[in-house]
Amino acid sequence: MVTHRPDLADRLLQASGQLARGNSLKAVTIDAAAALCGADPSEARLVFGDDKGLRDGLVGLYHAANRDVLSFAMREVASVEDFVRQACEAVEHYYTIFHQDPEMRDVWTEILTDRDMRETNTEHVMRNAAGLYAVLRDLLPHVDEMELTATIELMIHMTDVAARWAATRDEAKGRAMLDAFCRMIGLMGEEMVRADAANALKDMDVL
Repeated sequence: MVTHRPDLADRLLQASGQLARGNSLKAVTIDAAAALCGADPSEARLVFGDDKGLRDGLVGLYHAANRDVLSFAMREVASVEDFVRQACEAVEHYYTIFHQDPEMRDVWTEILTDRDMRETNTEHVMRNAAGLYAVLRDLLPHVDEMELTATIELMIHMTDVAARWAATRDEAKGRAMLDAFCRMIGLMGEEMVRADAANALKDMDVL
């Protein structure tokens, strides 16, 4: 956890990003990052504690950027149709990043598949899911709670996987995959709307 010296923290995180891109997440250490940015390792340890603390800080930075993309995409959603459209734009955004920056794609893949990062990744996914839930709960007030939360978490996971996999293929195949995935998102949205309407009728019958 960063305790002080935000200027030093920023330098160490920038260096850590370079190490992760050029090597792997495991290459991110206090000593290596300090050497790369010209910092004193002892001062670096006062900021991040240890190697794991520094890697967690870098991962948190990437997850925060991801969360900003989702928040921006959801800022003007007033209907399920809006949500589907914005979700597809978010997938396009991720695809563009991963297609143009293969090193970032590899780093992100490593983060998401690292056993030591499992708990951290889950926490960040749940924060993203909470943000989407806040949007969709108002739009789909009658959808079953478990169904809605499960769908949101699954969609977050699928969005990342679809964008990263499509970015590894040639552009024509990648685009076809994005189109197919957006159709899937649309079908999920339509199914949720139908479920919401059906449950609303059931509630009226009970009354």
